[in-house]
Amino acid sequence: MLLNYYSLIKLTKELQQLVGLSIIDVFTQEKDSVIIEFDAEEEVFLDFSTDNKYSSCFIRTDFKRAGKNTVNLFPELVGEIVQKIELLDFDRTIEITLINSILYLQLFGRGSSNLILTKNNYEILDSLENSKDLVGTEFDKKQNILVLNNDETVFNSLAKLPFIMGNKLTNEFIFRNKLDKNILIKDLKIDINKLVNDFIYMILKETNYLYFIDNRYLFSPIELKSLENGKLIQTYNSISDGIKWAKIKSMNDDKINEEKKGISRLIDNELKKRKAKYKQSSNFHSLIKLANDYRLYGDILMSNANPKSSFGDKLETVDWEGNPIIIPLDPKMNILDNANKYYSKARKTQKDAKIKEQDLPEVKLKLDLYLNIQEEYESVLNLKDIKEFKQKYAKELNLKIDKKMEQESKFRQFEYEGYQIFVGKSASNNDELTMKFARPNDIWLHARGVPGSHTVIKIHSKDKLKKEVLEVAAALAAYYSQSRKANLVPVIHTEKKYVRKPKGANAGSVLVQKENVIMVKPISPEELFG
Repeated sequence: MLLNYYSLIKLTKELQQLVGLSIIDVFTQEKDSVIIEFDAEEEVFLDFSTDNKYSSCFIRTDFKRAGKNTVNLFPELVGEIVQKIELLDFDRTIEITLINSILYLQLFGRGSSNLILTKNNYEILDSLENSKDLVGTEFDKKQNILVLNNDETVFNSLAKLPFIMGNKLTNEFIFRNKLDKNILIKDLKIDINKLVNDFIYMILKETNYLYFIDNRYLFSPIELKSLENGKLIQTYNSISDGIKWAKIKSMNDDKINEEKKGISRLIDNELKKRKAKYKQSSNFHSLIKLANDYRLYGDILMSNANPKSSFGDKLETVDWEGNPIIIPLDPKMNILDNANKYYSKARKTQKDAKIKEQDLPEVKLKLDLYLNIQEEYESVLNLKDIKEFKQKYAKELNLKIDKKMEQESKFRQFEYEGYQIFVGKSASNNDELTMKFARPNDIWLHARGVPGSHTVIKIHSKDKLKKEVLEVAAALAAYYSQSRKANLVPVIHTEKKYVRKPKGANAGSVLVQKENVIMVKPISPEELFG
């Protein structure tokens, strides 16, 4: 739904703020993604991705370019000024007209999205994908029209029509207009085109919705009243914000699932080994019986009148109670040697049984440990939980934990827009976070005038910290304080170099030499990050 035609109508409207701005930078720092920076009073970026799974386009004001592993792209675009932005008719292609060239943003999904730069005569100069095949050819600027197939059902005609509704919006259209989804277009007694235009009008005036259904996030430019078993996550006035968060949450969930699958395999492998060992150890009774059988074979063989004689590969005789018995023999040995062989096997098997019986309690404890690990892992919900879980059971699962992760795991850890935010867990933990872990230029926060957790934003460059990141960290600092239930909380923030600990001060107590104050609402991690 990120690529739905009607979502793109809204997005194109929002992109109008770029008209008149010049492009100052075009770069990538991850595969299939382009960031275009514009010259404006406040920072503004166009985030475009052709990724097969997360193809998207949206405006953002909070992008932080990495210090390394970034590559400049489309040098022809730098200095260009946006003249006009339009969505091609019934197409998922946004046309950005510049002074000397035209930029096309194609959002088809399923590996077909692309960013294409052409001359004003539509000759392709460059593209993000398939540039070798496209450069020098002419861009096909199709003129699509909306034509409904009269011989199709209402559902099929609208859902299958290229670039238009798709299944979810088609269902919503049918639900709102109380139509029979299986009726043919030609059998309708109403003007279907008028209904479609009315539906478009409703979409354009509505806010944007993010749902969670069937274990995935679903973005919609209109409320889905027809949706069953779906949970509304949030609404967005800005479609760019909605698309951005739908993408972030989807990528985050996929990363969590990937991490969980890897650790689940480790747990399953360990459980398999522990269950097999427990089964073997629990089998010590059968080993005792087997040892007794070997001893019986030896005794019967030793009772033979001529122990140095041979009987082939078996001896058919009776036990002490007169029951028939067959004793396997080594034909290369006489009766005496076979008997000694069985006595030796009896001693060894008896010893194995004793060892397994002694080991059984410890083996059972190990099995229970991994069963508990498996049960605990089922409650792991996010990347923070996964990190803490890996740290806790690194030894049991043979995981390599580097020193940095070991240190970070001591604190509550969150990530927002590429920034790491750490929150202390106790007074002594606050001291360690502030005085040992935080660096001089990191941002330090604390709810003003009340006990609470120290909070640190890690700063890895000289870039100016985004206001949105500061607000999120402040909301966490307020939440992890005694003012958690207040409507608004003053939170002080400063660089860590202005925070010092007086000699002899209690754990968690510090002095701040230079501070700023921000008023925020306390917000839990669940509300902030889902």
